[in-house]
Amino acid sequence: MFICVKLMVAIGVNQLSDILGTKKFWEMRMGTVHPSYRRKGLLPELTKRSTVLAKQRGIEKLVACQTYNKALVEPSKMDGFEVIRHIELKNYLDPVTGHKVFSGMKPPNDVQVLIAKTLT
Repeated sequence: MFICVKLMVAIGVNQLSDILGTKKFWEMRMGTVHPSYRRKGLLPELTKRSTVLAKQRGIEKLVACQTYNKALVEPSKMDGFEVIRHIELKNYLDPVTGHKVFSGMKPPNDVQVLIAKTLT
């Protein structure tokens, strides 16, 4: 978990309002589906419902961090989300140890991406 937090900091999660150009954003975190329930449209449905709720509350952007290269490989399947930043995990240096702790990561989980969707 600690390394996940450091990755999110490295990609810019602590400066989201500056990166996104607004303070009116919602973060979608840890969107995972148990393997037994995958391919049933659960995560897209959660994203749709989050979009509706966010719009009702005057939120301007939805933002998420994910370790998955589909955002870079198949942007047409991103439902309006755009890649704002990305880090190739093989190049990530842990700031404490100085080691490349993710050097063995293989596609599709070899990239950390920050994605955002404009709602207005």
